Amino acid sequence: MSFPSTEAAEQSPFVLRAERALQSLKQNVTDHVARESRLRRVYGEWQETWLSRAEQLRQQISELEARLAPWMPRGESVRLAVVSRNEEAN
Repeated sequence: MSFPSTEAAEQSPFVLRAERALQSLKQNVTDHVARESRLRRVYGEWQETWLSRAEQLRQQISELEARLAPWMPRGESVRLAVVSRNEEAN
């Protein structure tokens, strides 16, 4: 399909702007997908680290409870809990 020269000259800037806008949109989508992937990876690593540390703390608490149990009066049990500094102050 060919355009008369005046029509081609008038549409050329529009076509160029549309192509630039499309390229910009594609780049924005690509960048967004890359950022989302990085965020998911960082969050996943953080969550794994946190869960691992929480499990370590639970094990340490269980070990401490078992070590303290012989010194508790009969019928009493030891129950330890992790308390944040903010809760400790209250």
